[in-house]
Amino acid sequence: MSARRKARPNRFSKPRYSRGSQSWYSRSSLSINQLGADGSVVYTVYYGNLKYSTTFLYSSQTDTHVRVSNGPAEFHYRNGAWYRIDGGSLYAIRF
Repeated sequence: MSARRKARPNRFSKPRYSRGSQSWYSRSSLSINQLGADGSVVYTVYYGNLKYSTTFLYSSQTDTHVRVSNGPAEFHYRNGAWYRIDGGSLYAIRF
């Protein structure tokens, strides 16, 4: 490269991210609870040395994550819909 030409930054280089960026892998633990026939999944994220957890439902059709529980609960996929059983009550989960 000649002395007259200045080096240009590469427009196609990957952006640099700090180590503090958000990632699912930074959590203590992640477990898959159930899979739905439509590609949806119920998963639980554990944190705080596995003392606390939050359960999410992910819909592959709408590409959304919905928090469905902050404690222990039972989930069922029936006739194309998700249901949560908690404390003797039945809840339908909608996106």
